[in-house]
Amino acid sequence: MKDIKKQEKDQEISPEDVKKKKPRFFRWAMILIGIYLIILLIAGFAGNRLGIRDRVDYEVQLASTEIASQYQLALDDIEAHRYQQAITRLDYILKYEPDNVLASDKLEQVQFIMNFTATPTIEPTPTMTPTPDLRGQVALMESAEADFLAGNWDALILTLDTLRGNYPDHNTVEIDGYYFAALRNRGVQRILSGGKLESGIYDLNMAEAFGPLDAQAKSYRDWANQYIAGASWWGINWYTSMQYFEELAINMPNMHDNSNLTSTDRFATAQAGFATQTVTDIVFFWETQQYCALKEQAQYMIDNPEIFNYTSEEYDILKRSLNKCQLTQDAQATQDAKATQDAPDN
Repeated sequence: MKDIKKQEKDQEISPEDVKKKKPRFFRWAMILIGIYLIILLIAGFAGNRLGIRDRVDYEVQLASTEIASQYQLALDDIEAHRYQQAITRLDYILKYEPDNVLASDKLEQVQFIMNFTATPTIEPTPTMTPTPDLRGQVALMESAEADFLAGNWDALILTLDTLRGNYPDHNTVEIDGYYFAALRNRGVQRILSGGKLESGIYDLNMAEAFGPLDAQAKSYRDWANQYIAGASWWGINWYTSMQYFEELAINMPNMHDNSNLTSTDRFATAQAGFATQTVTDIVFFWETQQYCALKEQAQYMIDNPEIFNYTSEEYDILKRSLNKCQLTQDAQATQDAKATQDAPDN
């Protein structure tokens, strides 16, 4: 009996033993909790890094798509003469891709045209302040007739201005006829040989205030306007510029502006620029999967091999782009037909 009590007494846990064991258990519990928190922190950090990487990849992909879209919109703006909007889009592209050669070149071209050709300056008729002409009506009319017969249009217009200023009611019909002849003939002269296309157009427009223009004068005015339109696309859209000067090179080969570049010169230069621009742009649109963006231009080059001295590699790029465009259009047509077929009847 004494032995049993002794064993029970030995098995009893004293308060001192409890105090000794409790700190050890608490210490292990805190260690485990700390390890668990560290694991959570590592997992959270790794997940956050993966999330950031995925978001960055998505933003890069989105930016690439947006840049391609903005470039195409910039080309559309240039074609529609919305130069300031095109500059805004090209600046946006260069902000994200400073080394984008296409956008940089287009920006320089647009800035050039805005500075020099977007708003052509019309050369006005020189304003002169001659010594007052005190000759009488008869003497002035004789002088006007002599200037008319000599084809001295500047002098004739000055004489007519004096007559009209000093004698507003004198021979009004005859003087109007002289005005018409002087403005019409000077306008044609400026267009054909003077290189002053804007001034020539202005003279012909003024002549119409005195009478209807003949078909020939209207034709010269139309050719001059076409030359100016083609020059406005110079260095920006070679294809459009080339189309303007192609017809001019046949009908008015020697027409020129103050640059002294004839229609023939401009057509040849535009052809070369068009070929280079088209091949460069098609490579860009191929990489961005916009296969039909330059379909018309590529087909024009393929159809005119005698004009464009392109290499076999360039020909392959043009041909593959056209083929891919056709496949894309066929696939879209098939998809549209199926959607129409599957659509519920009204």
